[in-house]
Amino acid sequence: TFIKAYVNCDKLKKDEQFSYWLYRILNRTAWQIAKKHVKERPEERILELADTSTVDSPAVKVLQDEQERVAAAVCALTGTVCMAGGKIAGYVGGTRAGSQTSDFSDIGKLEKKLDVAVNAPEAFDNGYAFADASIADFDALDEDGIKVGNESELAVMYEKDGKRLHYTVKKGATILSDEEIAGAQVIEKDGITYYYMQHDYLFLPHNEEPTAEEVAAQDAGSLYISYGSDERQEQTSYSLWWNVDGQSYSLMGFDLDLSAQEMVDMALQIK
Repeated sequence: TFIKAYVNCDKLKKDEQFSYWLYRILNRTAWQIAKKHVKERPEERILELADTSTVDSPAVKVLQDEQERVAAAVCALTGTVCMAGGKIAGYVGGTRAGSQTSDFSDIGKLEKKLDVAVNAPEAFDNGYAFADASIADFDALDEDGIKVGNESELAVMYEKDGKRLHYTVKKGATILSDEEIAGAQVIEKDGITYYYMQHDYLFLPHNEEPTAEEVAAQDAGSLYISYGSDERQEQTSYSLWWNVDGQSYSLMGFDLDLSAQEMVDMALQIK
């Protein structure tokens, strides 16, 4: 890290470049540490993406925005999925450099890049309005941390009264496990099966440990624990999943005042 700071010291002297270069240095260092954990050297493409990320990336925005984007991406990629290399146990990745836009008319360009159709409305009837859109790229890892495939999704974020709603689309159907289906509210509408789910999340500072009860809940799959927040936070995610014409769709947000039927009504506006 110090070597990277020294090499770029001339740029660090410029105030407008300081946060950008600090982010690059920390991002690359984090990937170097991560590669030891997953027992696999990251591809150079990952480090290149780290270098081309900017301070406008969701990864360096306010913590709440970062947490919600990551959690939404994880929710959108969950499910019993298998690739040629084996069953997927997790994902690593983030927003594609240069893809994020706050211009609604740019969504068509993102659709072409992923060859997907999102049919996103600029606003829903209940007041949730377009905020931004981006592409997220993820490497799929097996239980040993070895890459077995990759996924990309187009994510559109909507906002209303401080609440964020994430709408994501990716190629390929999401196949839920029997356990996931058992815990979901299933709604049939116009020949489409919708799965409505709730999950509890616990965000903790790095120096705080979860209780034994919380660890047990995490092991049981009823609680998701994430580290890195400024303070202890407990939130509930609400999500709706469905598959149509070889694409997977989801709506997801934290602490939303939306029922299962209300989220289905929103999904019906995506045409």
